[in-house]
Amino acid sequence: MSTKVTLAQFIADEHERIWQDSTTKHKVETEVKLDRFTAFAGYGSRTLDTFKPKDIHRFQDHLLAVGLCKSTVNRYSSAISRVFKHAVDNEIIDKAPSFKWLKVPRSGRPKHFTDEEIKLIRKYFRGHRHSWMEHFFVLSLNTGMRRGEILMINEKDKAGNSLAFVDQDANGRWWVHLMKTKNGDERDVPLNDEAVEALKALEWRPSKYFMHRKFYNGLNDLREEVFDGDPSVVFHVCRATALTNMAERGINPYMMSKFVGHRDIQTTLRYVKGKHSALAKIADELMDDV
Repeated sequence: MSTKVTLAQFIADEHERIWQDSTTKHKVETEVKLDRFTAFAGYGSRTLDTFKPKDIHRFQDHLLAVGLCKSTVNRYSSAISRVFKHAVDNEIIDKAPSFKWLKVPRSGRPKHFTDEEIKLIRKYFRGHRHSWMEHFFVLSLNTGMRRGEILMINEKDKAGNSLAFVDQDANGRWWVHLMKTKNGDERDVPLNDEAVEALKALEWRPSKYFMHRKFYNGLNDLREEVFDGDPSVVFHVCRATALTNMAERGINPYMMSKFVGHRDIQTTLRYVKGKHSALAKIADELMDDV
């Protein structure tokens, strides 16, 4: 394929490959969005290497002007981003336009994954070409570990020193011993049964499966197909979800901060977002004490 291929021709030739794991419904939806993009200001006849961030921003402004909300415009941006990233992956262009997404009011952003959303995430990745990503989500949701911490498990640094290792105590409990975390401290992380099974599925060494590009392509797939293109859906939400679930169960904030490795308890409290069910339970308990 020529490096001077037009946007419209590239989309027509590569659409099936770009969205090969998507549902038929999602493929049709992206076709509609991309048809609108290629029809705008003659974009379809332009070659991929001529696009700049300002071109996508101009299209975003157009969508807003005709009455689309910011979340919907971001879904268009997600489809456009996927096209240019695929072009980079296939060495059609050297760099994708680094355009900005629109900021959505915080009230519309998920602060943590609900139980139903977690079920959808797990189900989605079971049928995905990067099915190993389900186990990364399960590990973080059950431990609050960051992606980087998960990748350190059973790895060593250049000097041959262990970054993190796994062992079992006398009571049969499995632990991850993180030798150096983001804040520089060591931390011991207990594993529940779900986390142990996820780690086993990754052969006790998550980095064996991880590839940066595949991980973020998979995350982008999830964002588009399960969360309607919401840009706030990132892997770090798993950590916030773990903290939120601890808070709902009445875990002491100090113990929560120890569990996830926060030096400052205020950092922990910023992650904790009370669910209505937890707040209602507190109200009921106050009434019982009267």
